[in-house]
Amino acid sequence: MALAFDVLIASVGVTAALAIFVWVLWRSRLTPQQRELRREFRRRQAISSQGRIIEALVTDIQDEAVYYSYQLQGVVYNTSQDVSVFSGSLPVAREKLVGPAACKYIVNNPANSIVICEGWSGLKRIEKDTHEETTP
Repeated sequence: MALAFDVLIASVGVTAALAIFVWVLWRSRLTPQQRELRREFRRRQAISSQGRIIEALVTDIQDEAVYYSYQLQGVVYNTSQDVSVFSGSLPVAREKLVGPAACKYIVNNPANSIVICEGWSGLKRIEKDTHEETTP
């Protein structure tokens, strides 16, 4: 009888531990938006660390997107980047960012590029006090 009771206690303990493990995994699942933010963060970090810098031209800024173009080996790339993550670090007058800039691109895939990430920015630096513009 004591052996059956011990087996019952052990099986209840294992079942409870398994239930807690499944519950923790279920709670830690990422939403599709969180997965996309994580994927985009990793992409920006890869380009920032492995990419080459090239001259670019910011052509437009609308809402949370920066539109820019750059030329590499005779091919003109017109692209955009969602900058909603960096809205706090961009100036209020975003139209001042239009003009020359720098972008980083991946050598194996030149269409994969960025103008700003967490540790680097190719956009113009707008001085808050003097409102002078400088390029990186």
